[in-house]
Amino acid sequence: MKRSRSRTPRPTRRGSSSVRERSLRAAEKIFAQRGYGLASMRDVAAAAGIQAASLYHHWRSKNALYRDVVERANAKLRTIVGDALGHDEPLPDQVRRVVGDVFTFLLNHPDLARLNLRTALGDGLPVRTPAHLDGSRWLGLMEGFLPPLVARGTVKQVDLTRFLISASAVLSAHAVAYHDRRNPFRRVLAGPAMAADTTRHVTDVILRILGLE
Repeated sequence: MKRSRSRTPRPTRRGSSSVRERSLRAAEKIFAQRGYGLASMRDVAAAAGIQAASLYHHWRSKNALYRDVVERANAKLRTIVGDALGHDEPLPDQVRRVVGDVFTFLLNHPDLARLNLRTALGDGLPVRTPAHLDGSRWLGLMEGFLPPLVARGTVKQVDLTRFLISASAVLSAHAVAYHDRRNPFRRVLAGPAMAADTTRHVTDVILRILGLE
Protein backbone atom coordinates (compact mmCIF):
# COMPACT_ATOMS: atom_id res chain seq x y z
CA MET A 1 0.00 0.00 0.00
CA LYS A 2 1.50 3.30 -1.12
CA ARG A 3 1.88 6.03 1.39
CA SER A 4 0.61 9.35 0.29
CA ARG A 5 3.36 11.93 0.31
CA SER A 6 2.65 15.05 2.23
CA ARG A 7 3.04 18.02 -0.06
CA THR A 8 4.73 21.14 1.14
CA PRO A 9 2.35 23.99 0.42
CA ARG A 10 3.63 26.43 -2.14
CA PRO A 11 4.17 29.95 -0.91
CA THR A 12 1.34 32.18 -1.97
CA ARG A 13 2.28 34.80 -4.47
CA ARG A 14 2.09 38.33 -3.15
CA GLY A 15 -0.56 40.44 -4.74
CA SER A 16 0.23 42.91 -7.48
CA SER A 17 -0.45 45.83 -5.15
CA SER A 18 2.05 44.44 -2.64
CA VAL A 19 4.74 44.13 -5.31
CA ARG A 20 4.03 47.67 -6.48
CA GLU A 21 4.24 49.07 -2.95
CA ARG A 22 7.51 47.25 -2.21
CA SER A 23 8.91 48.46 -5.52
CA LEU A 24 7.99 52.08 -4.79
CA ARG A 25 9.62 51.92 -1.35
CA ALA A 26 12.75 50.36 -2.82
CA ALA A 27 12.87 52.88 -5.66
CA GLU A 28 12.49 55.76 -3.20
CA LYS A 29 15.58 54.57 -1.34
CA ILE A 30 17.63 53.84 -4.46
CA PHE A 31 16.81 57.16 -6.17
CA ALA A 32 17.46 59.04 -2.92
CA GLN A 33 20.83 57.41 -2.30
CA ARG A 34 22.20 57.17 -5.86
CA GLY A 35 20.33 59.83 -7.79
CA TYR A 36 18.39 59.34 -11.00
CA GLY A 37 21.42 58.93 -13.24
CA LEU A 38 23.17 56.18 -11.26
CA ALA A 39 20.04 54.25 -10.27
CA SER A 40 18.88 51.39 -12.48
CA MET A 41 15.75 49.31 -12.77
CA ARG A 42 17.86 46.25 -11.91
CA ASP A 43 18.99 47.93 -8.67
CA VAL A 44 15.40 48.71 -7.70
CA ALA A 45 14.23 45.18 -8.51
CA ALA A 46 17.01 43.66 -6.40
CA ALA A 47 16.19 45.98 -3.47
CA ALA A 48 12.50 45.06 -3.74
CA GLY A 49 13.31 41.33 -3.91
CA ILE A 50 11.67 40.81 -7.31
CA GLN A 51 12.73 40.07 -10.87
CA ALA A 52 13.40 43.03 -13.17
CA ALA A 53 10.65 41.70 -15.46
CA SER A 54 8.13 42.18 -12.66
CA LEU A 55 9.24 45.78 -12.27
CA TYR A 56 8.78 46.42 -16.00
CA HIS A 57 5.30 44.94 -15.73
CA HIS A 58 4.32 47.96 -13.58
CA TRP A 59 6.56 50.64 -15.14
CA ARG A 60 7.72 50.71 -18.73
CA SER A 61 10.81 52.77 -17.94
CA LYS A 62 12.96 54.24 -15.19
CA ASN A 63 11.48 57.61 -16.12
CA ALA A 64 7.94 56.39 -15.39
CA LEU A 65 9.01 54.80 -12.10
CA TYR A 66 10.79 57.96 -11.00
CA ARG A 67 7.71 60.07 -11.74
CA ASP A 68 5.56 57.81 -9.57
CA VAL A 69 8.09 57.86 -6.73
CA VAL A 70 8.27 61.66 -6.75
CA GLU A 71 4.49 62.02 -7.01
CA ARG A 72 4.04 59.59 -4.13
CA ALA A 73 6.34 61.72 -1.98
CA ASN A 74 4.59 64.91 -3.04
CA ALA A 75 1.18 63.42 -2.21
CA LYS A 76 2.31 62.83 1.38
CA LEU A 77 3.65 66.36 1.66
CA ARG A 78 0.53 67.84 0.04
CA THR A 79 -1.58 66.28 2.78
CA ILE A 80 0.67 67.74 5.49
CA VAL A 81 0.67 71.22 3.94
CA GLY A 82 -3.08 71.13 3.32
CA ASP A 83 -3.78 70.17 6.93
CA ALA A 84 -1.44 72.88 8.24
CA LEU A 85 -3.02 75.58 6.06
CA GLY A 86 -6.47 74.53 7.25
CA HIS A 87 -5.97 76.05 10.71
CA ASP A 88 -7.57 79.43 11.44
CA GLU A 89 -4.68 81.34 13.01
CA PRO A 90 -2.48 84.40 12.38
CA LEU A 91 -0.35 84.19 9.24
CA PRO A 92 3.05 83.88 10.99
CA ASP A 93 1.70 81.00 13.09
CA GLN A 94 0.27 79.37 9.97
CA VAL A 95 3.63 79.58 8.20
CA ARG A 96 5.36 78.22 11.30
CA ARG A 97 2.96 75.29 11.33
CA VAL A 98 3.52 74.52 7.64
CA VAL A 99 7.30 74.72 7.91
CA GLY A 100 7.41 72.84 11.21
CA ASP A 101 5.14 70.01 10.04
CA VAL A 102 6.96 69.59 6.72
CA PHE A 103 10.37 69.68 8.39
CA THR A 104 9.35 67.17 11.05
CA PHE A 105 8.12 64.85 8.30
CA LEU A 106 11.41 65.17 6.40
CA LEU A 107 13.42 64.54 9.58
CA ASN A 108 11.44 61.35 10.12
CA HIS A 109 11.83 60.25 6.47
CA PRO A 110 15.48 60.85 5.49
CA ASP A 111 15.17 59.12 2.12
CA LEU A 112 12.32 61.44 1.15
CA ALA A 113 14.34 64.43 2.37
CA ARG A 114 17.27 63.41 0.17
CA LEU A 115 14.97 62.73 -2.78
CA ASN A 116 13.27 66.11 -2.33
CA LEU A 117 16.67 67.84 -2.21
CA ARG A 118 17.78 66.09 -5.37
CA THR A 119 14.64 67.14 -7.25
CA ALA A 120 15.00 70.74 -5.98
CA LEU A 121 18.55 70.74 -7.41
CA GLY A 122 17.32 69.46 -10.77
CA ASP A 123 18.24 65.78 -10.48
CA GLY A 124 16.05 63.39 -12.41
CA LEU A 125 13.70 64.31 -15.19
CA PRO A 126 14.39 66.98 -17.85
CA VAL A 127 14.04 70.56 -16.61
CA ARG A 128 10.55 71.96 -16.97
CA THR A 129 9.24 75.49 -16.90
CA PRO A 130 8.18 77.13 -13.62
CA ALA A 131 4.61 76.19 -14.53
CA HIS A 132 5.26 72.73 -13.09
CA LEU A 133 4.79 74.18 -9.58
CA ASP A 134 1.07 73.53 -9.71
CA GLY A 135 -1.44 71.52 -7.69
CA SER A 136 0.32 68.27 -8.60
CA ARG A 137 3.18 69.20 -6.27
CA TRP A 138 3.13 69.92 -2.58
CA LEU A 139 4.73 73.31 -3.22
CA GLY A 140 1.80 74.13 -5.47
CA LEU A 141 -0.38 74.59 -2.39
CA MET A 142 1.98 77.29 -1.18
CA GLU A 143 2.02 78.78 -4.68
CA GLY A 144 -1.72 79.28 -4.45
CA PHE A 145 -1.51 80.51 -0.86
CA LEU A 146 1.12 83.26 -1.17
CA PRO A 147 0.23 85.52 -4.17
CA PRO A 148 -2.94 87.01 -2.60
CA LEU A 149 -0.90 87.83 0.52
CA VAL A 150 1.78 89.51 -1.60
CA ALA A 151 -0.90 91.49 -3.47
CA ARG A 152 -2.36 92.76 -0.17
CA GLY A 153 1.10 93.65 1.15
CA THR A 154 0.81 91.11 3.98
CA VAL A 155 4.11 89.54 2.99
CA LYS A 156 7.08 90.93 1.06
CA GLN A 157 7.16 90.93 -2.72
CA VAL A 158 9.15 87.82 -3.58
CA ASP A 159 9.94 85.88 -6.72
CA LEU A 160 7.59 83.01 -6.02
CA THR A 161 9.40 80.32 -7.99
CA ARG A 162 12.77 81.15 -6.45
CA PHE A 163 11.24 81.33 -2.98
CA LEU A 164 9.60 77.91 -3.30
CA ILE A 165 12.80 76.34 -4.61
CA SER A 166 14.80 77.96 -1.78
CA ALA A 167 12.30 76.92 0.91
CA SER A 168 12.22 73.33 -0.34
CA ALA A 169 16.03 73.17 -0.57
CA VAL A 170 16.55 74.66 2.92
CA LEU A 171 14.14 72.22 4.56
CA SER A 172 15.52 69.20 2.73
CA ALA A 173 19.20 70.14 3.12
CA HIS A 174 18.87 70.52 6.89
CA ALA A 175 17.00 67.21 7.18
CA VAL A 176 19.65 65.43 5.09
CA ALA A 177 22.49 66.97 7.13
CA TYR A 178 20.77 65.84 10.33
CA HIS A 179 20.90 62.20 9.24
CA ASP A 180 24.12 62.09 7.18
CA ARG A 181 26.85 60.56 9.37
CA ARG A 182 29.51 61.74 6.95
CA ASN A 183 28.42 65.36 7.33
CA PRO A 184 30.94 67.30 9.48
CA PHE A 185 28.01 68.99 11.27
CA ARG A 186 26.29 65.69 12.12
CA ARG A 187 27.63 65.59 15.69
CA VAL A 188 26.45 69.17 16.27
CA LEU A 189 22.99 68.53 14.81
CA ALA A 190 22.23 65.20 16.49
CA GLY A 191 19.62 64.73 19.18
CA PRO A 192 15.99 65.74 19.83
CA ALA A 193 16.93 69.12 21.32
CA MET A 194 18.94 70.04 18.23
CA ALA A 195 16.11 68.84 15.99
CA ALA A 196 13.77 71.29 17.71
CA ASP A 197 16.39 74.05 17.47
CA THR A 198 16.94 73.33 13.78
CA THR A 199 13.18 73.45 13.20
CA ARG A 200 13.07 76.92 14.76
CA HIS A 201 16.05 77.99 12.66
CA VAL A 202 14.64 76.96 9.27
CA THR A 203 11.27 78.45 10.23
CA ASP A 204 12.89 81.78 11.11
CA VAL A 205 14.80 81.79 7.81
CA ILE A 206 11.59 81.38 5.80
CA LEU A 207 9.67 83.91 7.92
CA ARG A 208 12.44 86.48 7.34
CA ILE A 209 12.35 85.91 3.59
CA LEU A 210 8.62 86.65 3.67
CA GLY A 211 9.08 89.68 5.95
CA LEU A 212 7.04 88.10 8.74
CA GLU A 213 9.75 88.11 11.42
